Amino acid sequence: MNLVHNMRTRILLKLSGLFLQQPNPAAVLEKLAHQLKKLSSSHQFGIVIGGGNFFRGDQQGKQYQLTPSYGHTIGMLATVMNALILEDLLTKAGIMIAHFCALSIPTIGQPLDMNALHKALMHHDVILFSGGTGNPFFTTDTTAFVRALQIDAQEVWKATMVDGIYTKDPQVHADAQYLDTVSYAYALEHDLRIFDTTAYVLGKTHAMPARVFNSTTPDALVRAAQDPTFGSRIQ
Repeated sequence: MNLVHNMRTRILLKLSGLFLQQPNPAAVLEKLAHQLKKLSSSHQFGIVIGGGNFFRGDQQGKQYQLTPSYGHTIGMLATVMNALILEDLLTKAGIMIAHFCALSIPTIGQPLDMNALHKALMHHDVILFSGGTGNPFFTTDTTAFVRALQIDAQEVWKATMVDGIYTKDPQVHADAQYLDTVSYAYALEHDLRIFDTTAYVLGKTHAMPARVFNSTTPDALVRAAQDPTFGSRIQ
């Protein structure tokens, strides 16, 4: 289905659960809302948020000695909790929200139906996606690329806690080198850990450009919209 863009650039914004673990998260979300409203005439956002601030299936699941599928399902539920936080506070800020949940929780979010999604893109400023892909063993990185393709996004933006893509984790390795532009093939070959392997394969297969930047930079979304050199690019 070809989803009409109404002349706005459509972006899939991937937020880590750690985005809500910053000091004073209410103020963090107030700044996010301000940026979304500032860009609302030129951009439309779909948002996928992780759940790592509550529960990570591949970490806490192992600590509890859970069957992996149970651990991952709990992790998907954690993304629903974060999406509800976003939905409430962004709505209070005057932003029109449509919330689609990949898990069957009809009192929380709409089932992900392409006709309903098409209508939501026509009438809402921001589309929230929660519940991951609805299946265990897939990360929210992969979810971000799946949803980007479903909404016909022009680009995936991953807002992280680092400035972009590095050859190694810059918080661990002092000799990590910053990379302003990489190919998906390079990212796969060198096992760069910005996205998971499945997300990289989806991006490469469908030629979906991605941008990685620091969410704590003042007006990070506005910077990303106005400055093509802001952050690192994967293409």
